[in-house]
Amino acid sequence: SGHRLLEPPTTTGRSPWLHFREIRNATWRAGNLVLAGDAAHTTHFGIGSGTVLAVQDALALADALGGVSTKGAGLSTALAAYDRRRRAALESIQCVAQRSMGWFEDVDRHLAADPVRVAWSLFNRRGDQAPWRYQLHLATQVEPLRL
Repeated sequence: SGHRLLEPPTTTGRSPWLHFREIRNATWRAGNLVLAGDAAHTTHFGIGSGTVLAVQDALALADALGGVSTKGAGLSTALAAYDRRRRAALESIQCVAQRSMGWFEDVDRHLAADPVRVAWSLFNRRGDQAPWRYQLHLATQVEPLRL
């Protein structure tokens, strides 16, 4: 107790929390041991999916192990299938998370823009918004529409 929640800025003036440590593993298993959740992969907090992905990992592992004997080739095959399926499922999510992470790590540049651009860049930090949504965003910035 008594420790700071956030560390003070470093000598570069940047807060350490702006540098998110991303974890990606080439495999999520070794023998009969598997990784799940943040031990296997991380996603930037800006997309808010860490707990959901950990639960999905657990469900996928349970599904892969369903009806498999804990001995022999069946277990190895099931764990390999879990590893392959979940890593494939996480690939696109980690790409989105990486874009979000980049936004937060370069937040000073984004905040230097006009407020309308700041709001849009924050909304689209994952890079997954349809181009027409920017026009809608601009339309909502017209004063009579904002009332």
